[in-house]
Amino acid sequence: MIRDIEISQDWKQKLDSFYSRISGSVVRHIFLLPKSFARWMDLFYWPLIDLLLWGYTTVYLNSQSHSGINFVVLFIGALISWDILFRAQQSVTITFLEDVWARNTLNLFVSPLTPTEFLISSITYGMLRHFVTISFMGLMAFWLYNYNYFSLGFYLIPAILNLLLFGWSLGIVTTALILRFGQAGEMLAWGLAFLIQPFIGVFYPVETLPKAFQVVSKFLPPTYVFTELREIVLNKHFIPGLVLKAFALNAVYLLLAGIFFNWLWRIVKNMGYLTRLGNE
Repeated sequence: MIRDIEISQDWKQKLDSFYSRISGSVVRHIFLLPKSFARWMDLFYWPLIDLLLWGYTTVYLNSQSHSGINFVVLFIGALISWDILFRAQQSVTITFLEDVWARNTLNLFVSPLTPTEFLISSITYGMLRHFVTISFMGLMAFWLYNYNYFSLGFYLIPAILNLLLFGWSLGIVTTALILRFGQAGEMLAWGLAFLIQPFIGVFYPVETLPKAFQVVSKFLPPTYVFTELREIVLNKHFIPGLVLKAFALNAVYLLLAGIFFNWLWRIVKNMGYLTRLGNE
């Protein structure tokens, strides 16, 4: 009987220790949550983006259920075009992050390379990668879905150029924020482009969105690009005014992104934040 009591007490102590370690680990993560931007994004940001994007895509599909539109062609083309924008942003940001991860940023910026030259070289390298990626996606789309993305011909040129310009603007802004805030800003490398995705009508017309969201859409250049591409695919109609609006907005955003980058670059340099990148 005494032996049974000793065994039960021993198991109770083990269970108490087991629960204590687990609860301690859980509480540790809870305490980290308020100071972690990445954890907040997992909690609210990505679920909200998914809900907005696929929710309004479903609304659009329901409204066009008897239209006879070939949604495979519409969506595959939209997906490839979106990837052009996203990869343009990534070409600038990830190129910089690779130096951060390799702890090479200090060496990079004490060299004769200026911030402007760094951005231009990142964009140039990104364009080379873009050529490979777009060609690969185009070939796979043709092989898997019998869809020729390049069948739009000349009309693709201004569309792709506008998407690249806006992607570069996002990449410059993201890189500037990583320079200033270090690891706390790294999540923006993947999240910033997706923030605007529900508003630009990648898979559905912006008219599907609520009125307040449509106001936001008017200030985003990709809105006019995807509207133009959708008009060409569905109605074989090219609207030059949409392309010009996109170019005008992109010129403004690219200028503002460059000013923003140079401003934060001076702050980072004067405050000595470069030394902490990759060492946090």
